[in-house]
Amino acid sequence: MKSKKNYLSRNILMFKRWQNKSYSIFNSLKKIVIILVLPVIYLVLSFNNLYSQTDSILISEILIKSQRKKVNSIQNPSLINIFNRNLIKTIPASDLTDLIDGSAGVDFQHRGQQDVQADISIRGGNFDQVLVLLNGIPISDVQTGHNSFSVSLPFFVLDRIVVLLGPGTNIYGAGAYSGSIDISTKKNEEFFGANFKIGENYFQNYNVFISENFNKLSLLSSLTHKKSDGYFTNTDFKINSFYISLNYSENKYNFFNQLYLIQKSYGAYSFYTPKFPYQFEDISKFTYSSSLEFGKNLKHKITAYWNRGKDNFQLFREDKDWYVLKDGFFVKNGRDTAKYVDNSFMNWAYYKEHNYHITNILGATISTNFETFLGTTYIGFNITNNDIKSTVLGLDIDTVIAEKRYYLTYGDNRTISNCFIEQNKKIADFSLNLGLNYIQNKAFGAFFTFNSQFSYLINDKTNLYASVNQGLRLPSYTDLYYNGPDNIGNQFLKPEKATNYEIGFKKSNKKISLQTAIFISDTKNTIDWVKFSAEDKWQTMNYTKLITSGFQLATNLYFNKKIIDNLIVNYTYLYQIKPETDYLSKYMLNYLKHNFMISSSHKIIKNIFLNFRCRYFYRNGSYYQFDYNTLTMSEFNFKPVFLIDAKVDFKFKRINFYAEVSNILNTEYYDLSYIKLQGRNFMVGISWIFEKKE
Repeated sequence: MKSKKNYLSRNILMFKRWQNKSYSIFNSLKKIVIILVLPVIYLVLSFNNLYSQTDSILISEILIKSQRKKVNSIQNPSLINIFNRNLIKTIPASDLTDLIDGSAGVDFQHRGQQDVQADISIRGGNFDQVLVLLNGIPISDVQTGHNSFSVSLPFFVLDRIVVLLGPGTNIYGAGAYSGSIDISTKKNEEFFGANFKIGENYFQNYNVFISENFNKLSLLSSLTHKKSDGYFTNTDFKINSFYISLNYSENKYNFFNQLYLIQKSYGAYSFYTPKFPYQFEDISKFTYSSSLEFGKNLKHKITAYWNRGKDNFQLFREDKDWYVLKDGFFVKNGRDTAKYVDNSFMNWAYYKEHNYHITNILGATISTNFETFLGTTYIGFNITNNDIKSTVLGLDIDTVIAEKRYYLTYGDNRTISNCFIEQNKKIADFSLNLGLNYIQNKAFGAFFTFNSQFSYLINDKTNLYASVNQGLRLPSYTDLYYNGPDNIGNQFLKPEKATNYEIGFKKSNKKISLQTAIFISDTKNTIDWVKFSAEDKWQTMNYTKLITSGFQLATNLYFNKKIIDNLIVNYTYLYQIKPETDYLSKYMLNYLKHNFMISSSHKIIKNIFLNFRCRYFYRNGSYYQFDYNTLTMSEFNFKPVFLIDAKVDFKFKRINFYAEVSNILNTEYYDLSYIKLQGRNFMVGISWIFEKKE
C-alpha cells in the first residue's frame, strides 16, 4: 500500500523544489524542470497576435493510436468510447475521472474528489486490470492500480480520450486486461490560454498552457495546480503537474518527445481500512517517452519510455496537527501514541514508520508494418523492466537503500518480453484480423494470447463485427507482498487470463454516433482481495473462474446547434457468475449492474450555454461502515444512486465565464466501503483561450 506527510503549509508552486523534500521527484530533477520551463516562459512573452480557437472532429475520422498500429474507430471491431475535444467541452465535469466516469462500460470508484484517487473498472474488471496511457505510452502503476490514474491535465490541452472496452493485448500488450484509457494531447497547433476556478471548501484550480509551432517543430506545455481543504476531516489535497511535449515532423519522419511530472498529497480518510482513519499519502511520478516513426512502404516505429514513481503512505498522518515523530514513536497531542491495538504495550503493537516505495519502469517497443497481397502485416517486439524498492513490498535485497529517514530493505524486479504478429486482410466489405502474442516472464513463465476479429462494413459509416480477444495481467507488487494491519499478500499468485467474446454494431455520421455490443468475458485465476468473515484480514487469492456478461449502448445525437446541440445516452448492464464460495470480495464483485447516463448541451440565448448530465447506477454487492464507538463493522447493500450535474457557460469573445454544480440533489452515496463521497459542490471559473493568427 502507501504513505505521506502533511505539506499544507508549504508553498507548492515553487519550481525549484516544489515540496522541498529529498524524496521529491521535482527536487531531484530541478535542473531539468527549470530548463523546460524557460522556453515556455519565453513563448508566453513572445505571443502577439491571438484569437479564439474553434474545432470540429467527427468520431468516424479518429484513429486509435498505440505503440503498434493505427486503427480507424469505425473499422476497429471493438466497442470504443471516444471523447473528442467538442465532447470534452460540453460534458459538465470538473476533472478527468469525472469526465470519463459514466461512459458506457466505465466505472470510477472514487475515494475523493478532483483526481485525488479513483479505482478504474471497465466491464466489471478491477483497477489493476485497466491500462492507462498518455499519448500511447503506458503509465499504469506496477506497485498498485490504485495509483494508475495519476493524471491531472487541463481540458484545454486534450485532443481526445479513447476508452477501449475489452482486452487490448493485441493493441497494447500485457496489462490491457479488461480495457484501456489513452489520453492524447493536442499537436501542431498554436494557442495560449489560462484558467482559474474556485469552489467550496477553499478549492482552487489554476491552469496555464501554451502551444507553438516553429516550422517543422511544435511545442505544447501546461502547468496545473489545485488544492482544497476537503469536504470533511482529512480529505484535503494538493495536486501539481507539469507537462511538455516536442513534436518534429518532416516528410516521412515524425519524432515525438514528452515529459510529465505530477505530485499529489492528500488526506486519505479510511482509504484502506476504517480502523485507522487518519491516513495520508504523497505520490510523485515522472514519465518521459521518445518515439520515432519513419518509412513509406515499410513503416517503422521505435518507442522508449521511463516511468518513475515515489509513494509515501502514512497509516497515521504525520503533521504537527496530527502525529509527530518523537523518540522513535508517533505521538498525537503529546499523549496519544499510534498503535495497531489499543491497550497493548507489546513492541509489535506500536506504529513505528510509514510505507515508502520507489518504482522504475523502463520499456521499449520496435514495430513495423507493411502491405502485401495478404493485406497489412504488423510485427514487433516489446520489452519492459519493472523494479521496486520498498520498506514493505518485495523480498530481502542485498543492498539496503537509504533515502531521508527511510531504509528500503525489500524489492523485486521483473522483465516482461512480448513478441507480436498481426495480419489484417480486407476483401470487398469484409475484414479479418488475426493476431498472436507471446509474453514471457521468468517468475511467471510464458503465455500465448490471441485475437481474432471479423467485421462487415455495410458502408463507410456502418459496421457489424464479431471478435474473440484474450487479455493477460501479472499480479501487482501489492497483490504479492503487502502485509499490513488489515491485509495479507500472497506470493504464490498466478497471472490472470481472460477470453472476451463480443458481437456489436457501429454507425457514425454527422447526425448520429451509435455503438452497441453484447459480450461475455471468461476469466481464469482472477485476483481479488477477500475475507471469510467481517473480522478477518483481507487477503489476495486467485478465483478459479469468473464469468462476466453484459450489454452496452452508447449513442450521441447531433442537432446542428439548435436548442439542443447534442444528446448523449449511455447504458451498460453487467452480470457476473462467480464460484460458489462463502468469502467476501473487496473489489471484483462490486460492479455496476446498471449504469445509465444521459448528457445534453443546450444553447439558451446568444453566448450562453447550459450542459446537463444525469446518472443512474446500481452497484452490485455491499459495503461496510465502521462504528468507532463499538469498534465493529456493519454490512450494507449498495442502494441505487441518482446524480445530476450542470454547467453554465457565458462566452464573450476570448473569455469564458462558467459555473458548475455537481451532485445537485446532494445525494449521499458510497463507491467503496467506509468512504462517503462528496455531496453538492459548487464552483465558478474564468478561462481565456487564444489561437495565434496566421
